[in-house]
Amino acid sequence: YEDGLPTWKRDARDLACSTVHCSEHNMTAGWAAEIRELGYGLVVYTVNQPARARDLLNIGVQCIISDVPDRILAEA
Repeated sequence: YEDGLPTWKRDARDLACSTVHCSEHNMTAGWAAEIRELGYGLVVYTVNQPARARDLLNIGVQCIISDVPDRILAEA
């Protein structure tokens, strides 16, 4: 944040990023939609609950990083 405004948009643009990586604790449906509408891929970390993984995929998250991928995949 800079002057109370999020700087991720500026940074992603200036660094020519193709994806945005976010903590699962901060991800909301609104933020996911904003990131995707701007054309970025969306990766979320560290998701260890299968239900949370499903919810995130349903709001547009494209990739999930987990400490327990076997549990996430078993319930996918």
